[in-house]
Amino acid sequence: MSQAPEFDFKYQFQLPGDWIKTLQVGSKLEPIDYQLEGRQILANVNLVPLVYIWRNEVPASWDDSMVIVAELKMAAALTYPVTASTSLMESLKQEAEIAARNARADDGQDIPPEELGGYPLYGSRF
Repeated sequence: MSQAPEFDFKYQFQLPGDWIKTLQVGSKLEPIDYQLEGRQILANVNLVPLVYIWRNEVPASWDDSMVIVAELKMAAALTYPVTASTSLMESLKQEAEIAARNARADDGQDIPPEELGGYPLYGSRF
């Protein structure tokens, strides 16, 4: 954005349209001091490397487990209007919840664990 913030920071940037949540601003070794105000991010640097969770609206790029969860949730939503069976609807809702839990667990295992190191106190213990 061309207009500078009112106070405290020199620059303001518009957050991306698909932004959901900020994970990191700057690098892990050199984080940038920032503040969020509405849909703007304020900082004292003229370039802001931003790592964020984004809204993926392209089903073709979804993970297979996410597609299964979406299918089960749609089936649960359509079951009662089509069959008038509450037991089938509840069964599909429960199956969708279990599939969502499993998908989250699988996704969480894709991220490698953080390694501790570079700290004298940590190194002296081993």
